[in-house]
This record gives sequence, structure tokens and C-alpha cells, in this order.
Amino acid sequence: MVTEPPPEGGVVELAEARVQRVVATGARVTRADLVDCELVSCDLAGLRAPGSRLRRVAVSGGRFSGAQLGESELLDVVVRDCRADLVSLHRARLERVRFVGCDLREADLMELRADAVVFDGCDLSGAVLSGARLRRAELRGCTIAGLEGVDALRGVSMPYADALGAVEVLAGALGIRLTGD
Repeated sequence: MVTEPPPEGGVVELAEARVQRVVATGARVTRADLVDCELVSCDLAGLRAPGSRLRRVAVSGGRFSGAQLGESELLDVVVRDCRADLVSLHRARLERVRFVGCDLREADLMELRADAVVFDGCDLSGAVLSGARLRRAELRGCTIAGLEGVDALRGVSMPYADALGAVEVLAGALGIRLTGD
């Protein structure tokens, strides 16, 4: 079990580790390579770790507000109950990733490449999806008010009730004016 923050700069490599309650707000690393790891209740707000690679990683109950993970690769990752507002996954590649109950308000998801990604019960208010490509993606019980780049949602799966709840956002993206009658 790892409880110490990562060293400043350099590459962080962890395999088959449980990282618990680490506080590394504002840390800067060249990149992080995590394989078969679990991160529990870590505070990595403002972390700068572009080009990181996470494979078979579970993240729960942490804080990643403002973390910069642009051009990173996440494969077979579950992120649960995390505060990740203002996180940057700009130009990142995600495959088989689940975000469950996460605060992703104003997240930078521009030019994201995502395949088989699920957002379940997440707040995506004000997030930016411009230029993103989502394949086999699902949104369930998510808030998408103020989402930028709504056209990137083309082809995603949503429960019927969720689509009805998002009708204003979706109609606005298509230029449809909703009337009161």
C-alpha cells in the first residue's frame, strides 16, 4: 500500500499497488504509468501528469479537480464517486472506462477519443466535448446542462427518460426552438 505522494518531476510507475489517502495537490510528474492499481480517497487536485497510462485501474472517492491528464491513455478503468471538476483529458484515449457518480463539471474533454465509455450518474455541466469522438458510449442519469460540443454525443446511448430530460440541450445543439405549446 502506497501512502506517500509522488516525487516531483520524473515518471511514476506503479504495478499491483493500492494507493490510499495520498495528498499530492499540484504535483507535477512527467507521466504516471499505473497497471493493476487501486487509488482510494486520494487528493490529486491540480496534478499535472500529461501522457499518463492507466491500465486496469480502479479509482474511488478521490479529488482530481483541475488535474491535467491531456494525451493520456486509460484502458479498463473505473472512476467512482470522485470530484474531478475542471479535469483535463484533452486528446486522451479511453477504452472500456466507467465514470460512476463523478463530478465532471467543466471538464476539458476536447478531442477525446473514447470507445466503450460509460458516464453513469455524472455531472457533466459545462464540460467541453468539442472535437471528441465517442464510440459505443453511454450516458445514464447524467446532467449535461451547458455542455459544449453537444454534437459529439451523436450515436451515444441514453435511457429514454434521460433523453427527454436533456431535450433543451439536445434541441439547442440542433438549432430547434422549443415553444410553450
